[in-house]
Amino acid sequence: MKKITIRVLKITGISVGSLLLLMFLLPILFPGPVERKIKAWVNHSITGEFNFSKARLSFFRHFPSLTLTMYDFSLKGSAPFANDTLLAGKELGFGFNLASLLKSQLEVSKFYLNEALINVQVDSAGNANYNIYKGSADTTAGTDSSNTRLRIEGIYISNSKLVYNDRSMPMLLQLEGLDYKGAGDLHKSNFDLSSKLHVESADFMYDNTSYVEKKQLNAELVTGINTSSLNFKFSKNDIFVNKLPVSFRGDMTILKDGYDIDLDVVSGTTDFGNVFSALPAAYNQWFADTKFSGTSQVKIALKGSYRAATGQQPDFKAHLWVNDGSINYKNAPAPLQHFFIGADFQMPELNPDKMVLQVDSLLFSLNNEPTRISLRVAGLETPLINAKTNSRIDLDLLNRSLGIPGYHVGGKLQCNATLDGKLDMKNKRIPATKAALNISNGSIQTPYYQHPVEKLEMNTQIDCSTGSFNNLAVDLQPISFQFEGQPFSIQAALKNFENLSYDIDAKGTLDLGKIYQVFAVKGYKLIGLLQADLSLHGTQEAALKGQYQQLKNSGTLSLKNLEAKSDDYPYPFVIPEGTLRFDRDKAWLKNLLLQYHTNEFRLNGFAQNYIGYYLEGSTLKGNLSVASPNVLVDDFMAFASADSNVAKSSDTATASGVVMIPTNLDIALNAAAKSVSYSGVAISNFRGNVLIQQGKMVMNNTGFNIAGAGVTMNATYAPTDTRNADFEFTVKADSFDIKRAYDEIPMVKEMMSSAANTKGIVSLDYALKGKLDDDMMPVYPSIKGKGALTLENLQVNGMKLFGAVSKATGKDSMNNPTLKAVVIKSSIGNNIITIERTKMKVYGFRPRVEGQVSLDGKLNLRFRLGLPPFGIIGIPMTITGTSDHPIIKMHRGNVEDALEKAEEEQ
Repeated sequence: MKKITIRVLKITGISVGSLLLLMFLLPILFPGPVERKIKAWVNHSITGEFNFSKARLSFFRHFPSLTLTMYDFSLKGSAPFANDTLLAGKELGFGFNLASLLKSQLEVSKFYLNEALINVQVDSAGNANYNIYKGSADTTAGTDSSNTRLRIEGIYISNSKLVYNDRSMPMLLQLEGLDYKGAGDLHKSNFDLSSKLHVESADFMYDNTSYVEKKQLNAELVTGINTSSLNFKFSKNDIFVNKLPVSFRGDMTILKDGYDIDLDVVSGTTDFGNVFSALPAAYNQWFADTKFSGTSQVKIALKGSYRAATGQQPDFKAHLWVNDGSINYKNAPAPLQHFFIGADFQMPELNPDKMVLQVDSLLFSLNNEPTRISLRVAGLETPLINAKTNSRIDLDLLNRSLGIPGYHVGGKLQCNATLDGKLDMKNKRIPATKAALNISNGSIQTPYYQHPVEKLEMNTQIDCSTGSFNNLAVDLQPISFQFEGQPFSIQAALKNFENLSYDIDAKGTLDLGKIYQVFAVKGYKLIGLLQADLSLHGTQEAALKGQYQQLKNSGTLSLKNLEAKSDDYPYPFVIPEGTLRFDRDKAWLKNLLLQYHTNEFRLNGFAQNYIGYYLEGSTLKGNLSVASPNVLVDDFMAFASADSNVAKSSDTATASGVVMIPTNLDIALNAAAKSVSYSGVAISNFRGNVLIQQGKMVMNNTGFNIAGAGVTMNATYAPTDTRNADFEFTVKADSFDIKRAYDEIPMVKEMMSSAANTKGIVSLDYALKGKLDDDMMPVYPSIKGKGALTLENLQVNGMKLFGAVSKATGKDSMNNPTLKAVVIKSSIGNNIITIERTKMKVYGFRPRVEGQVSLDGKLNLRFRLGLPPFGIIGIPMTITGTSDHPIIKMHRGNVEDALEKAEEEQ
């Protein structure tokens, strides 16, 4: 037995030693062939640029697989992301079948990724950066590459990051700390992929809305995949989102123009607290400090077809159910308990206007005081609302039982409300409403500011039995609070919002900057001190009809260091100090200074209908005189640079977007500005009447100086969105220097490019209309108009058209002529300037011209050179080509407009 044992041990030792020696020797004996085959396969199989620093062949890197590992690798994606990284990381390993080393064809069976970035990008048209695999037809191009093939049986990813950004949906998925093991016969066209997944932090956004933030994921998945039809069958997929168990079943088929999906996601019946474990990471400590009881279930379904071309979209449904839940933060004295909810949400075809939210019941009790809520909302733009609530809540107890981080509310709340009907503000309809809200000794503190709004008293009644604005009544009796030691109160009774009857009294001081921080209203920012001492009593009808004896409006509203910022404008509006004085129908301004970036305005005058403007959003009327030393229009453009480090000059302003005008203003301005700068154009001594009305600006009988000339103009400006606007104007300018106008006015340079070296005096009487782009510059194909340009005394120098005529006719006097008292009538449309028949006199000659010139310099002119003494005998010709290269033909031209035809054909 001893000899046998020794012999067995020897044979075993020799075998193990030989095997280990072979495992060490094979990477040494075969590195060249393996590396060459893998590299050739990669280079011939993909279109993206692939790089790595070094490569090693080993059994022990991913034992027992023989693996070629490439270090510090990177792979670029396919067009249109050819310059962006698709895959990069510390290690990329190719594991392959050992027996295939002895064959002519090397089989890659496993992939390994370590500390990698997987960056999948899809543009809005559906083009993806992962389409880098050429396929079998292309891989036969090289001998080496044809000796390598894929028989994938496993994919292993460790400590990596995945980004999937699909702008066509739009959807963004980010996974960090990704560990993944996937096994299956991936080389087959139809296979089952078994996977295990762990993600330290997952984020998911759809249509710029975040649904999952920094959640831990653990999953076991079995997915049937058909690569021929791109069908995915989710047969067993169990996921834990933090502690919330979720399973989903169904299938999905990817098509060329979209996808078909039938997916059910169910949380199963689980502890109520597990639902809260799926909250963002900011609530982790709150979750740890809170006790829960009860059971819950979440169900989600997405079924149907998505087709980008036709707009077809699947149906979405969700269901939430909670039974006898409770929430108790840090052993609060009175936990929120007996929480029941049954809620359904559905959005057919992912259409918000078809959305239905149904909360059959939402019940809970706090300190034995029950709250009952039911709600049904159908549609989004003009929703149909049916709601009922009955609640008595100790807000301090509620706050202690919930303990939501950063927020604190206090006081006693009593609310009873019923709503039934459609909300349609455009047509002045609201649900039939009966509501009473009472808060006593309340307080509000948010994470945005360190001090609370306190001593809040509110007694509000809302009554609208028919749903019509003329039946709406709002009674605030009163609202009072204290903030930063300063009291403020407002008492109001508002009736009939069709013809508003109001009784408002307000008194106190508000630090707007600090109160804004408390509530952090998005899209707006306010800083400054407001002091109110107002008494407003009357009706909107009396104000509009001038029945001022029925109005009892008086008091003041004082502003100090006010700074107001809106997303509609790139810079804040600043009022260092000012007072609005209210008297009957008017709110008066006197010598109020308004600052906007580099601009300053002095305002005097009054505003009317201010009650309707602030309470209903109806039109604010007024009459103001405005004076400014300098106006930089570029500052008002919707996307102008708001960088505080930008120097305050037109040279450094980077503007984009048109100037926006509110639609609910009807303000008459008597305006005066010493200088106005607009996209590099300098205007001085601007004066005239400006009407801002219904989102438009109308200038009547305005006058100004530009390029040394006096100009009178009537104009209309109307933005259609933040990047487009319509304009229309008539302009008269007498005796201005054409050379200076060419140098200082971009539009003149664009439309009269041949006048670069021309000198002299001209006059203009012209009407134009068209569109402006997001740099507030004309969109030239849109311009239409007509008028006359009078050449009073003009020396034409270097104009190649006259030089070509001189050369063709042998008449030197036609080169660089002097023109006097020449009236050129023309019209503009479709990028073409059409010149009516125009007669001239040049040293006894009688030239005559008519035809078309395109704004890019193309010519189609009929020209006649009348010979001395009276021009009865003339030389007819046509002039084509361009203003830089005119072509002269000595014969009569055709009547048709060849240039316009060319434009239409384009």
